[in-house]
Amino acid sequence: MHDLRQFYTDDLLKLNTSKRDSLIYKKADFLSNTTILDYYGGRYNDMSVYMRKKYGIEVFIWDPVNRPKIHNRTVEDIITTNGVDYVVCDKVLNLVPEPFMIDIMLKDMWQIHPRLGTYITIYEGNRTGISTQSSRGWQRNDKLDFYMQYICKYFRVEKTSKGYLKLFPIGE
Repeated sequence: MHDLRQFYTDDLLKLNTSKRDSLIYKKADFLSNTTILDYYGGRYNDMSVYMRKKYGIEVFIWDPVNRPKIHNRTVEDIITTNGVDYVVCDKVLNLVPEPFMIDIMLKDMWQIHPRLGTYITIYEGNRTGISTQSSRGWQRNDKLDFYMQYICKYFRVEKTSKGYLKLFPIGE
């Protein structure tokens, strides 16, 4: 998996809040007793603890910006050895300034080949396509259609709702 910090300042992906109210963890149809890789999942563990206690789901958070290298290396080893049932990327792509980095991140998720699917949420912001910097951080403000040109290179979309996509790698 790629640590993309070489292309931007660390602050860019540090817009980091608790996932307590995450649509993807509340609405997705995850099966009990499975595993999730939360790609660029942030520094908080609250949803990880909640999912384990309520559903027996183990959430492995990988995030080179907000987690120590040793943590990320351990997660990579677990995923390489055991695979993973799901990949989650929750409101991350909208924080990435360069389209080529979005492509790299989607390719990373595709190469993991989760057994049961990939879930992505995207915050569209004001939907103008004009990026903005606010006190909370930088946002692309692109509509979902912008991201689809990259997503469809690697995944087929099975289920969508507002900003929430269930994806399967192309070729499966």
